[in-house]
Amino acid sequence: MADSARLRVEDTRAVVRLVGECRDLGDDRLAWRGRLTEGIAKMIDADLVFSGEVAGCVALRPRGLGSVEWGWENGFDREFFGRQTAIMLEDPGYYPTMNLYFARFASDDGVCLSRRQLLKDRAWYASDDYQRVHRGLGIDHMLWCFSELKRSAASDVSAGVVVNRARGRRDFKARERLLVRETHAAVARHIGGALAGHEDVSARALPPRARQVLACLLQGDTDKQVAARLRLSVLTVNSYTKAVYRHFGVRGRAELMARWIRRGWGAGFSWDEEP
Repeated sequence: MADSARLRVEDTRAVVRLVGECRDLGDDRLAWRGRLTEGIAKMIDADLVFSGEVAGCVALRPRGLGSVEWGWENGFDREFFGRQTAIMLEDPGYYPTMNLYFARFASDDGVCLSRRQLLKDRAWYASDDYQRVHRGLGIDHMLWCFSELKRSAASDVSAGVVVNRARGRRDFKARERLLVRETHAAVARHIGGALAGHEDVSARALPPRARQVLACLLQGDTDKQVAARLRLSVLTVNSYTKAVYRHFGVRGRAELMARWIRRGWGAGFSWDEEP
């Protein structure tokens, strides 16, 4: 029976639902990427998923700008992967299979390719990539899917997901590749807008009390109302408020609110810690 590359109605619904859940967490790049990686993993039954932004993909000198991972609890060696990643950052030629993908990506933005579409089994199992990295990590079949972020003509910054299955499991089917491609395309178009990118200042970097004050400000509270709500002095709240403004590079409450409204961020804050 042919491997169908058509999406089902329930697939489309799952993509829309996952993108919506990411947008609900859009002001926090760690939170929405965490939801994306977990959602993709469960959508296509993957074992280890990476999501992040990478510079230099088109130039074939990839440099990670930050990523979120899901699946280490499935028995993979995170320390081993960290050592291999450090080598790759020093030597872009250390992992040729990834560059095979980026060479295709340069002329087909958003393409989702499996390991077998880049290297057949015989070449793959004899490759340094498999012997040095994947054999030790315990993964085999992979999907790469990247989309260039159109922030400027010369930026060469892309967002991507890398999806893995443990050694001994089956390859990804055409429908699963299409699911990943459609999901990532729907997410990528919002990065830098409704979804915070790697350049966006994160509320999560603020101390816990400052995050509580920020949440109150975004909900429309005055400094006096924040003080009463958090049981702090007005002077202390004013100090936290100024720190929040400095953190986001805004001059006041109106500019802070405009930042959230302009980006389409909602009032549900994954970084908020209730008193």
